[in-house]
Amino acid sequence: LIRKVEELNPDLILMDIVLKGSLDGIEAALKIKEKHDIPIVYITAHSDEKTVQRAKLSQPYGYIIKPIDKKDLYSTIETVLYRHGLEKSLKESERKYRMVVENTNDIVYAHDLDGVFTFINNAVEHIFNYRVDEIVGKPFSKFVHPDDLPLIYTHYKAILKGSREPYDFRVFDKNGGIHFVRTSSRVIVENGTVVGVSGIMTDITERRRADELIRMSEEKY
Repeated sequence: LIRKVEELNPDLILMDIVLKGSLDGIEAALKIKEKHDIPIVYITAHSDEKTVQRAKLSQPYGYIIKPIDKKDLYSTIETVLYRHGLEKSLKESERKYRMVVENTNDIVYAHDLDGVFTFINNAVEHIFNYRVDEIVGKPFSKFVHPDDLPLIYTHYKAILKGSREPYDFRVFDKNGGIHFVRTSSRVIVENGTVVGVSGIMTDITERRRADELIRMSEEKY
């Protein structure tokens, strides 16, 4: 069976839990799922709790209990193929989104309502020298210049009310250096409830230094 899957690469596998040979259907399904993203539907006369719990380990897309009714069979196949197609599309969209996020030069982040980072992309390693795992799970206040925290909290309250205005503040890198950043944020809403904030952070340190040099030059001359 496993060799046939390699040869045919089917869109769907209908498989009896009881098979001839050393493997039963559940064990065969587990081996197939190690290498292939193919939906599996079990055909079985066994509906006991122990068998069902074993079968769950292989994450099947459904069960058809013998004797097989044609309408149930066609309906199950149609539903499984549609669901699997949606899941593949979602995975592909997530892959493309993650690729864009990880390849951007700006810092993309998310934090919960307590200000604890739940996500940050790899750009933080190049800009602030922190590893991702040194940021995620920590409060953003740990990295912000203390004099700018009141400004942060003011903008945070405005963001929770729907504001999307960008704002500037200072953060520390891993070596203690100070960077000016510009951040644009918006709320994360799940099932109608605000659960956090996501945003993009751009390092504008060099721009601020250039502006300061221009200002000093204008004052001098």
